[in-house]
Amino acid sequence: MVTGTLLLLLAVYLSGNGMKNWGGGSNCLQYGGGCSTGSHDFEWGSRAYIGLGFCTFISIVIINLVGSPIMKSSSIILGLVIGCIISAACGYWDASGIQAAPAADFLWTKNYTYSVDGSLILALLLMFIVEGISCIPDILATAEASHEKTSGVEFQSRIQGGIMCDALGSLLASVGGGLPMVSQAANNGVILLTGCASRKAGWVAAVLLILMGVFSKISATFAALPLPVFGGMQVFLFGTIGVAGIKVLSSVPWTRRNRFILSCGLGWGFAGTVVSSWFDQILAYSGSNQALAGFLEGIDLIVETPFIFGAIIVCFLNLIIPDGNKEPDDTAGVV
Repeated sequence: MVTGTLLLLLAVYLSGNGMKNWGGGSNCLQYGGGCSTGSHDFEWGSRAYIGLGFCTFISIVIINLVGSPIMKSSSIILGLVIGCIISAACGYWDASGIQAAPAADFLWTKNYTYSVDGSLILALLLMFIVEGISCIPDILATAEASHEKTSGVEFQSRIQGGIMCDALGSLLASVGGGLPMVSQAANNGVILLTGCASRKAGWVAAVLLILMGVFSKISATFAALPLPVFGGMQVFLFGTIGVAGIKVLSSVPWTRRNRFILSCGLGWGFAGTVVSSWFDQILAYSGSNQALAGFLEGIDLIVETPFIFGAIIVCFLNLIIPDGNKEPDDTAGVV
């Protein structure tokens, strides 16, 4: 029940982020102004951006309808390629970042001044906690898509290993001057469409990602990818996570107790997704204590991350409410 709630709320949350990219980018939506993409500068949600993302989305759909088996397995990358070709032909690419990128680069090739700001430690710790919790539903979705167990000792071991790997990646990213990292949830959609859940494929992908990071021209090319093209792909991939969550929840006995728990958790999760700033004034602080301000912002981040808060509610209620009725609720069909 907790795992299904996590997956479903995560899908709703991420689909919103994907739609922001589809319309032109989250920055221009949040702060206003035009969404500059290549030689174009339209408002967020313009017909041009929506149409560009739709080219990627509909390409994935058409390939899965009429394509050969190998094309269906590659529908994500093919849809992305088609979107890139159309966007490049229409002038939506900005090559300045690609031209400015060095041929090769790596961590610690430049000198940075490191220091510890005590006022930010609590906020950073809470950020790491959020990233660790965010990793759990991704592992759940991967296990479900790979037809692996989603409960038991083996699954718990997989969760522990995934969180440890995420923590190590976040540590290296922080030492390299970046923010804490989190696993990419869209990978689960790729597993579902390709039918490939091999660890060897994962190792090959990891090596390719490292090489792309070392050879900066390649990484700069992906960074220059128009956000509407990327958003059209994201919305589809994040939808597959929601399907995984529904599948997990379908195996839950629909007793009165479970319905009540899911109603509480999903209600808070959906509400927090629709109105993401609902908690802003609860712990509002305007004083000069930066450590306290950072700590309160970290709490605000946890509460306003809907899939985390919703899962906490479901987990808490699942622990304290006695499971007295183990029979499914059959009153739904009584008039």
